[in-house]
Amino acid sequence: MHEVWLIARREYLERVRSRAFLMMTILFPLFIGLMVGGSIFAGKLSSGAKEIAITSNNEVLARAVATEIQKERPDSTRTKDPEIVVPASEAQRAELNRRVDDRLLDGYLWLEQKPGMAVPEATFISRSAGDLFSVGGLESAVDRGLEREQLLQHGATSAEINAMTRRADIQTMQIKRGQLVDRKSVV
Repeated sequence: MHEVWLIARREYLERVRSRAFLMMTILFPLFIGLMVGGSIFAGKLSSGAKEIAITSNNEVLARAVATEIQKERPDSTRTKDPEIVVPASEAQRAELNRRVDDRLLDGYLWLEQKPGMAVPEATFISRSAGDLFSVGGLESAVDRGLEREQLLQHGATSAEINAMTRRADIQTMQIKRGQLVDRKSVV
């Protein structure tokens, strides 16, 4: 039995001393840490306050989208409401491009409503090509803005639209030791 123990010990030490084992023991956790840290850093960068403009040839649509963006973002992440530029023109596009390039604006949403089309062409222009977090929120805001505009065209008032599109506030509860407890008070 003593010989088996000596052989197992020698094999173990031989494997531990190998370069591959040392590389994987050190580099793999480091790689995972960099991936997690990079994701957290990217999330913090994308969730910061954004200065954007909404440009459209349809003023009602631009204002509806701005309203939806204002509702979506809490006050802590918004420095000011989106700027509305109507009617859209190529000269204004050049000016907005300059402002984005000069870092006076984080980006702008270009909405072009073409005759006979129910949905406008929407383009988001920013300095960062990987600004996917903003694009997802903007797509949602444009969709809800289109709904708001169509409801306004059909005679609904702004108060009625707000009542119809109000989001539900879901409270979370937890059962702990057979008792229903508000999740906020659970530590």
